[in-house]
Amino acid sequence: DSKHFSHNMLEIIKSNPELKFIAFSPPVTSEMHCLIKKTGLEKQYEQWIKDIINVFGTIHHFEYIHSVSKNRSNFMDANHFYPETGTMLVNRLQGTEAEKSSDFGIIISRENLDDKLDFLRRNFEECK
Repeated sequence: DSKHFSHNMLEIIKSNPELKFIAFSPPVTSEMHCLIKKTGLEKQYEQWIKDIINVFGTIHHFEYIHSVSKNRSNFMDANHFYPETGTMLVNRLQGTEAEKSSDFGIIISRENLDDKLDFLRRNFEECK
């Protein structure tokens, strides 16, 4: 449940005031991501993003369809990426790499939440 999820995240932050938290969602294959649509869980997906934004203010979001998620050679299986893909993710988080895949990762914040949710809704149209 959404309130329980947010409460747990807030408790972790409160218990670790010396830490800076960077929220991110890991990439999955396009097929795995499309299960959200196929199972009718788009509203829950959006609520999950909203909950993270409410707690952290920002999320580096990689769980949508992009060039990296479409290339199965980036993944061991539908839900686990290879170390090289993880390196790309970390470089994006740190802002240290002008990534070859410019569509890999978006930053969602309170300020752009509505626009990014619109983008993610349209992104589901790529699901077959």
